[in-house]
Amino acid sequence: MSDAFIERQLDDYIWVIKESYKSSEMQKLLKSYVQGTPPEYREMLRKQEVSTYGMKMEGSTIIKANGEAASPDEVAKIESNVDRRMLTESPALGEQKLELKGTYLFPDERELKKKAYAELKQSKKLAEGGVE
Repeated sequence: MSDAFIERQLDDYIWVIKESYKSSEMQKLLKSYVQGTPPEYREMLRKQEVSTYGMKMEGSTIIKANGEAASPDEVAKIESNVDRRMLTESPALGEQKLELKGTYLFPDERELKKKAYAELKQSKKLAEGGVE
């Protein structure tokens, strides 16, 4: 097989995998996992976001500088910021070899290519008479 043919097969393989990852169910599952894992990292980001707004945590309650509890809108904004940051900063991304591209979480292309190339080499050996 020529290198160009192998490269084309690898590109096709990656395209198929990425298309399967675009499903709303898959994205919902991946985002839920990444945004919550690990929980201690999410909590650290939450504390940073709370501090950014000049607030503090008392237990699970966010308290504004004037001593009042944060409004539901303020809490939602903080949680939204934490969710967004988790999609780009969560250690789960590296552990699961995922990356955010636009609004989609996809498997890391380099890792996919390595895996696909290894599988392609394996199938080529099988086609040529078996694995040694």
